[in-house]
Amino acid sequence: MTRATTEKPVKCVVWDLDDTLWDGTLLEGDELHVPDANRELVRVLDEHGILQSVASRNEPGPVDDRLRAFGLDEYFLHPQVGWSAKSASLRNLVQALNIGADSVLFVDDSDFERAEVARELPEVRCMTRRELHELVAAGQVLPRHVTADAARRREMYQAEDRRRSHEETFEGPNEEFLASLEMTLRVRHATEADLDRAAELTQRTHQLNTTGITFDQEELAALVRDPGHRVLVAELDDCFGTYGTIGLAVLSTGPEWTIRLLLMSCRVMGRNVGTALIAALARTAAAHGARTVAHFRPTDRNRQMLVTYRFAGFVVESRSEDRVVLTLPDDRIPAVPGYVRLLTDDTAAVDSGTTGGDHPMTAFTQSWTNTFSTVYAKESLAKLSWFNASPGLELIKRVIDGTLKPGQRLIDLGSGPGVDAVFLSVQGLDVTGVDLSPDAVARASRWAELAGVDAEFIQGDVLDVPLPDSSADVVTDSFVFHNMRDDARARYADEVHRLLKPGGLFLLNSFSDKMVPGTGPRRITSEDILTTFTADRFECVALYVYRNVPTRAKPDQLHWFGEFRAR
Repeated sequence: MTRATTEKPVKCVVWDLDDTLWDGTLLEGDELHVPDANRELVRVLDEHGILQSVASRNEPGPVDDRLRAFGLDEYFLHPQVGWSAKSASLRNLVQALNIGADSVLFVDDSDFERAEVARELPEVRCMTRRELHELVAAGQVLPRHVTADAARRREMYQAEDRRRSHEETFEGPNEEFLASLEMTLRVRHATEADLDRAAELTQRTHQLNTTGITFDQEELAALVRDPGHRVLVAELDDCFGTYGTIGLAVLSTGPEWTIRLLLMSCRVMGRNVGTALIAALARTAAAHGARTVAHFRPTDRNRQMLVTYRFAGFVVESRSEDRVVLTLPDDRIPAVPGYVRLLTDDTAAVDSGTTGGDHPMTAFTQSWTNTFSTVYAKESLAKLSWFNASPGLELIKRVIDGTLKPGQRLIDLGSGPGVDAVFLSVQGLDVTGVDLSPDAVARASRWAELAGVDAEFIQGDVLDVPLPDSSADVVTDSFVFHNMRDDARARYADEVHRLLKPGGLFLLNSFSDKMVPGTGPRRITSEDILTTFTADRFECVALYVYRNVPTRAKPDQLHWFGEFRAR
């Protein structure tokens, strides 16, 4: 193995293909085989946030086909396949990934190729695949701690590639481009699981940082527990995927709420979401009856953050040699830019309506409410993009295996035109469907009448179902959750738990993040589900992705199915 003079944490492993990732030589027509140990290592590296690519002397088309056939194509970013020197391929790759060559491991079983790279790029660590496995086993490659952002690092790179392609072809003003991203900024209280990433942000973020204060994980944990402080994290998503945790705010509370530290990751440079984050902090402070104060410590790189404060309406109250104190006038609450949707989980802010946008005590945004309130009156069912006239495949399986059985009391949330509810009623269950749209309720009632069953359908918001506590053996979610506003999720979980008898069953259907990005409901992650239906009230029996019946508009129906028991 050729070692670089200074070994930094590994950010990327670059594989050769022939006789390295796989056994055999593609151009010679060999029968190729990926050893199980290599296949498993690719997966483990990915789960630990280490990027991967390939550098191979081959024709791109056949390589793409073989990687796809092996089910490995999605793991490799910016594959370098052609007849250039391997060192040239690596130079292209580190530029595309924006990482240092000293964070790269190059794996090739050819002595010649390793020597060429070592000569041209001495900072790259070169090794055989056996040496790579030994290095991993010795604990010298994988990070000790993996944050949620790190675990999805590859997916975020892929999402950024899609964004960049969109931006390069977009024609129009910048604000229209930002609106086209459909960004959602969520600002919430930090949890223990956030502290690794939060500490990392304080230590790595210098440009979009108001004071330059750094905290380690233990210091942040102490602040989270301190009733005189708030530690908030900001997460950004758009139509192409997630940016992950991109912001951190540390505030001291009291008659004045003072922003001691506000920072944002450089990965959102140019997205202009700083004002929205400041708006979230100021609105939350106002909801608690406090005015907002901000500290700014100038450095040679962070002047942009002072401009952001001033643009949001803050005025300078005092200056010293190393600190500027700014205050926000009582009558000046920053506006949220129209191109970003702001969500916050602060209860006082929600109850006072200061989070902006739509009324917080409904399940859906106003645009979704308008859509579902009228669409069943205007459209034939066959024209609806989500309609396929078939009950959910996983519900059918639960009937067959006896999980759902005659006599059970079932509440179907988001029952729509009643496809699932009528099917389950035919199977002998006592079913009540709940839907926001009176026209959907009317259509479902007619369907039940034609089927000759006594299914009941009522109009209502799924956050306030007009049915008694502990009245259901089973509650089903007919694709409601993925349409729901983030700040309604906890309330929704409360309502589901209220409706279920102890030990009752909750069955969830939702769009998954495995689907192709596109229009319509957001793609939901397993983390979205498990952090809503939490283990203190729900036992997760099963959660997996399945392929549902396709519709004409969306043939790629990869959905989550969750099975939970109420505690």
